[in-house]
Amino acid sequence: MTVHRPVRPAWTCGACGAEWPCQPQRQALLADYGRAPIALSLYLAAHYLDAVPELPDVPVAQLYRRFLGWARCASTRPTPDIAESRTGPDADEPQPDADEPLRNVRGVPRST
Repeated sequence: MTVHRPVRPAWTCGACGAEWPCQPQRQALLADYGRAPIALSLYLAAHYLDAVPELPDVPVAQLYRRFLGWARCASTRPTPDIAESRTGPDADEPQPDADEPLRNVRGVPRST
């Protein structure tokens, strides 16, 4: 298996020569971090913070998209229904019906 690690300070991939994180590395990171998008974002943010001073000629916004922007898009996939994953003392409480109007804390229907 080829390891796609960054070559610093150029921040290119040591395996394929593309800008890091390259497409194969992005796929590997998504597979590795699976259902932990916050951990993935923290990992990528650390690399982003290292890359900014090492790539002074690259606009910061471009580096943000390169290091973090793709992960945010990839992590917006639908997740299981919240009711399926509820735990704790109120996990068995009935959930509001989708057809029922939303109510504020006083029980008054909210206007939408």
